[in-house]
Amino acid sequence: DILFTLGKEKIIQKNLKKYTNIKKIYPLGSFFYEHRNRLNKISKKKDYEFDIVYLGINFTRSVFISNEVINGYFKALNWLKKYSIKNPHLKILIKHHDKSIVTNKERKIFENSNVKFVENSNFYGESYDYCFNSKIICSFGSALLLKISIFNKNIFFLNPNNLNKNFFKIQKFEKVQIRNYKEMEKKFSDIFIWRKKNPKNLDKYCLKGYPTESLIKFINTKN
Repeated sequence: DILFTLGKEKIIQKNLKKYTNIKKIYPLGSFFYEHRNRLNKISKKKDYEFDIVYLGINFTRSVFISNEVINGYFKALNWLKKYSIKNPHLKILIKHHDKSIVTNKERKIFENSNVKFVENSNFYGESYDYCFNSKIICSFGSALLLKISIFNKNIFFLNPNNLNKNFFKIQKFEKVQIRNYKEMEKKFSDIFIWRKKNPKNLDKYCLKGYPTESLIKFINTKN
């Protein structure tokens, strides 16, 4: 009867409606963000400040379902390597999920670059701290990118030649998607040089605030 979602976007909702009868859609926000922030407040921390943070993805069998997806993932990493060489003054981080190890191919790509890897977090949900304290957050297909839109950061899906066809219809997230290197270079440079902000509607991707409070309000209203 009711579908609770991160935000007000219609892309994922339309896809789910193909498979089930949903009578009402109610955006709540991210329970994971709420849980993490209640346990350990996300705040300004110098150690977590980077110019660019690239969020890794969960390496499951469904991720690498085709050569196209594999090629797209590694092409996005090569974009980052190329940009880092052109801009050696920038601090760039790749933050993988705790259960995902950095592959030999990834290490090879970033040889002789200033890109840093973080594999294992120091505490639960540490990725939020890097996102909160950094300037540009990008990924090939991490859902965390949508959740951290509440921080009003510059967020981008790097989707080389539209090869990513596996992650929640990201091709339709037009305003936060980059499909070629020149576009990435221009958007990143606009942010670093001209201080332009990537326009966003925060409620579209993820509601700000704690979803528990919204859920209680929803239940009380119905009763």
